[in-house]
Amino acid sequence: MNKKVMTTGWMIIALGAMNVLAGGNVIPAADLPAPVATAASRICPDGTIKCVELEGTKEKPVYEIEMMVGDKSCDMKFAPDGRTLEIEKEMDINQLPAPVQASLAIFSNGKINKVEQVEKGKTMLYEAEIEINQVTIELELSADGKVIDLEIEEDEEDDDDKK
Repeated sequence: MNKKVMTTGWMIIALGAMNVLAGGNVIPAADLPAPVATAASRICPDGTIKCVELEGTKEKPVYEIEMMVGDKSCDMKFAPDGRTLEIEKEMDINQLPAPVQASLAIFSNGKINKVEQVEKGKTMLYEAEIEINQVTIELELSADGKVIDLEIEEDEEDDDDKK
């Protein structure tokens, strides 16, 4: 078999696997409906598109756009008519509301890897990923700093060492 054909075949398989892992079909940014492209550029005007996926169903498609604004991510979901379904904007901790900053101060002995402002409809939430002693804590907080959800993940390598 021709080496070029084999390489192309593996690339197609790899791209297919990426689509399955990503949860949607990766599409070119040029294929975005005009209202979606306009809405995305309004929300993150200085952003660079990293990835575009078509998710949902044929009856209710959802366009997910991952962008970078400098070194921060800005992920958005839209209906085909450009209606915003969700926005996740990575932020610096000093940009968070004071009550959220106060709640995160409890974790001063850890490393805050990422904080995001999440807007779903009229609901505004904040998510934080914190590492403490090889344990990852994922927090979801309301604008007034109250913890809505908390997940704790231990480093899998440590679990293997204990066995």
